[in-house]
Amino acid sequence: MAKYTYKQFIEAHKGKALDYDGVAGCQCVDLAKYYLNEVFGLQPGAWGDAHDYYDNFNNVP
Repeated sequence: MAKYTYKQFIEAHKGKALDYDGVAGCQCVDLAKYYLNEVFGLQPGAWGDAHDYYDNFNNVP
């Protein structure tokens, strides 16, 4: 279930470092995973980096 709208997500996390999975510290992919979870209600897995999520967006059924 979605927690935020896009605007609410930005306001809630602006200026903060995020570590979604507790692995390897804060990374750009952690922000993408938080976004997918909190705006779309998805549970992202542990694959690739943030660029992979962007590049493959249209390939996900």
